[in-house]
Amino acid sequence: MTELKPVDNNKTHYRQAFKSPYLSNEELTEPVVLTIKEVRYEKNQAGKNEQHMVAYFIEPEIRPGMKLKPLILNVGNCKIIRGFADDSPFIEDWAGIKIRVYRDASVKFGQDIVGGVRIDPNRPRDERAKVTPGSDLWNRAKKAFERDKTLDNVKAHADITPAHEQQLIREVMGDVS
Repeated sequence: MTELKPVDNNKTHYRQAFKSPYLSNEELTEPVVLTIKEVRYEKNQAGKNEQHMVAYFIEPEIRPGMKLKPLILNVGNCKIIRGFADDSPFIEDWAGIKIRVYRDASVKFGQDIVGGVRIDPNRPRDERAKVTPGSDLWNRAKKAFERDKTLDNVKAHADITPAHEQQLIREVMGDVS
């Protein structure tokens, strides 16, 4: 017998017993940002004789201890992802795209409200700020470097490329060549 894992508040949703090979709303407890590894048009893995667009992800788990499953994409989901991919309609161009999925309890199947997984139509913001020349964060990073003589505190909270790091240090040290 396969062990069912608690999903929300240490409780196990009954739908987990049906073992769908695809991500379902029962597995989502909060919105999650995922990175598309690839999208394929393939036969339904649940034994149904249908074809689906299916997104596979880079992240191995939806949360600690729970494996991340692929997501069946409907036409609306594909349109959202296409928009994130500079309007490319080609699924091969969708690798590396970040999406935010969330649980929508109002999704209907026929007359029944069954809930479902939705993709947020707003592109996920990068979780970490970028230190770029001329930005407010750039000026604050320069002050931090003057004060600390290191960018360790800056790098703990934001991303900076090695080239920009060298440029920032040169600017602070007075060598702007």
